Amino acid sequence: VERCSPDRILVANLDEFATGLFRRASVWGGYGQSMKGRIRGIYHRPRPLDPAQGGFGNMLKRFGYRRLVHCGMFAGLGILDEFLVADAGGASGTPRMTWMPDFWRPMETVHREDARTTMGIPEDAMALLFFGVSHRRKGLDLAVSAMETCADERAFLLLAGRQDNDSRLASRIDRLVKKGKAVVHDRFLSEQEMAMAFAACDRVLLPYRSHYGSSNVLSTAASVLRPVIASDFHLIGKRVVEHRLGVVHADCDASSLAQAIDRSLAVSSDEFSNWIDGMTSWAARTSPEAFGKSVLELVHS
Repeated sequence: VERCSPDRILVANLDEFATGLFRRASVWGGYGQSMKGRIRGIYHRPRPLDPAQGGFGNMLKRFGYRRLVHCGMFAGLGILDEFLVADAGGASGTPRMTWMPDFWRPMETVHREDARTTMGIPEDAMALLFFGVSHRRKGLDLAVSAMETCADERAFLLLAGRQDNDSRLASRIDRLVKKGKAVVHDRFLSEQEMAMAFAACDRVLLPYRSHYGSSNVLSTAASVLRPVIASDFHLIGKRVVEHRLGVVHADCDASSLAQAIDRSLAVSSDEFSNWIDGMTSWAARTSPEAFGKSVLELVHS
């Protein structure tokens, strides 16, 4: 930094070193003048900046962060949580915060009926897309449990992404497949296959376990006007409710997820239209162009 003497430093992922930086600052205080007032950083999961996040670790990092702010380390911060940005509200003594939309990427236009045929969706089914890898935190086991108990016979599970399930969960999924209630595409999907998966589905499942932060899948679902069924935990749940993107279920609760699936599939035409309006608006707010504008705003903060 001293050799190059840049006017601005943009850090694309402040999370990579924020924890260590804040902890050291909590003990040693501020840093030298070489970076003071030059750093703009995108902070993806800013727990120390979130007053709702308790615990000694967050408290320690929050203290270090405030020390760095006091010495003028940050010129601006990009935050993916629009509610946290609004709550900060440009408070005195804090760096400028810019909301960074978790943007969707344009997908190939695919004919819905062709996509449903290719992905193996029965004609009269309501396909629930679980997209991506099957890590436990993504809640695939909750989705499988919900599929085993939900009342709506039209519910059909579309698994699209690399599966790495334990033998018990794999056997439960296999039973759903044999009953004609699920189809599995166990691989990393190409861009064309991803477009087909979203075109073929009727709803998108986001039953993530206690997930702190954003989700690009939510933005992608909105971009193709597919309502979501999501955990009510933290940012995703709040967005779904506030921005009218679908329905939520109790976090980590398969029974509540089953009820949410039934509720979503039985929605009235008026409520579905309300979701379409919400998703259209959210897609515009999270477009690649909107993200580009937020980057420029952050750089020039």
